[in-house]
Amino acid sequence: MGEPVRRTCCGLLIVVTIACYAQVLQHEFLAFDDIAYVVRNEHVNTGLTADNIVWAFTESYKANWHPLTWLSHMLDYELFGNRAGPALLVNVALHACNALLLIVLLNELTGHPWRSFVAGAVFALHPLHVESVAWLSERKDVLCTLFGFAALWAYVRYVRRPHPQRYAVVMLLFAASLMSKPMLVTLPFVMLLFDAWPLRRVGFSEPGRVGPDTPDVGRLAHPKVSGPTRPGSLITEKLPLFALSLISCIITLNAQTDALTSMQDHALADRAANIVTGFVRYLGKTFCPIDLAAVYPMPTHWPAWHVIGALTILILITVLAARRYKPQPHLLIGWLFFLGTLVPVIGIVRQGYFSIADRFMYVPMVGLLIAVIWSIPRMPKAPVVIVLIVLAALTWRQVGYWQDDVTLFEHALRVQPNHARSHFNLAKAYYHAGRFDDAEQQLRLAIKLRPDQPQLRRRLDELVERRTAP
Repeated sequence: MGEPVRRTCCGLLIVVTIACYAQVLQHEFLAFDDIAYVVRNEHVNTGLTADNIVWAFTESYKANWHPLTWLSHMLDYELFGNRAGPALLVNVALHACNALLLIVLLNELTGHPWRSFVAGAVFALHPLHVESVAWLSERKDVLCTLFGFAALWAYVRYVRRPHPQRYAVVMLLFAASLMSKPMLVTLPFVMLLFDAWPLRRVGFSEPGRVGPDTPDVGRLAHPKVSGPTRPGSLITEKLPLFALSLISCIITLNAQTDALTSMQDHALADRAANIVTGFVRYLGKTFCPIDLAAVYPMPTHWPAWHVIGALTILILITVLAARRYKPQPHLLIGWLFFLGTLVPVIGIVRQGYFSIADRFMYVPMVGLLIAVIWSIPRMPKAPVVIVLIVLAALTWRQVGYWQDDVTLFEHALRVQPNHARSHFNLAKAYYHAGRFDDAEQQLRLAIKLRPDQPQLRRRLDELVERRTAP
């Protein structure tokens, strides 16, 4: 895959990605967080002032401390005012940049431009990423990933030629990622995985070969690396990065104290079951991205066979990947990448009323792409093109569901029926759209599902009172 072909493919990918998401220009702000989070945030809607910049770095808001994300929203206001479409198009541009960065990063790591391009294209066009791109409140997701991928790329360059200034760049980009969203606190762990493969700083006696089964998949563009090669030294090398992760975790837990769901809300066994099944559900949605929704409710109880089946799948994949480590190290590295980057959001510390969320797969999917794409012999082009066309079509359709609150929660209830919170959100959307009869019906359905929630009854009484008032 020559340089002109690479540039043409990347340019075409940008065009297709923008085409899939272009309809966001007609989308509205969502009452599903956007209004309180951005539109009515007095610090955002007064633009980039000195006071607002200080606020962004010194205060938490809506259980978040991510100053760089706030600054990006303030810049949106300076450029576009209170218009959702152009701000959402910024999300699309950041997403396209992330796909290109991923292509560059994987090619730098492995020396395989075609496989790297396919991974970046699937990342760009996969419908599981729509929530992170088409929802303005998730600007933090695409921005965090932009700096995270850049930090990984800078780390590879540091490994090629270690120097304190290059390490400082890695730390700076990693800090910027954490100040956009603390999702990537496990990035030093990813760097350790890359040390094993494909950088081969540890565990390989011959840096130019992986094994007899995959002689072409394992080679590096620049096989020579420098720096420590012992596991202990590699961990020590990353202690400053782990320190940044720790600081970010402390700040995040402090900011989210009020939003964190109490352990008493669900039995410990049910929470553990949701974690185990969550990994497998994310796996399923990656390979079969249908019936995606804004909300996946937390079940009251998981059947034992669901949990046992999910645990069996996780153990089998881990064992098989570990057994194939020498000839095909990308299997285990990609699988551990997927598991490790999901840990912060898998539900160990749970926030909110959802069991899983599409947005949480924005980065972890990369691990699965590495494991699968680097395992396919010769990567035939025709099937790849067909897969990308299907993914693009699914993404275009999924983007349409995010145009407004009514469309979003009508679709959510088709996918996940009988969920009180979705009925309540749809009732609010109907009310603001002037559809008062439909709003009342949705509130009554929510009350029927959750009679233990007095605030739902109060909302219904308020609605009835407003409708009957002279």
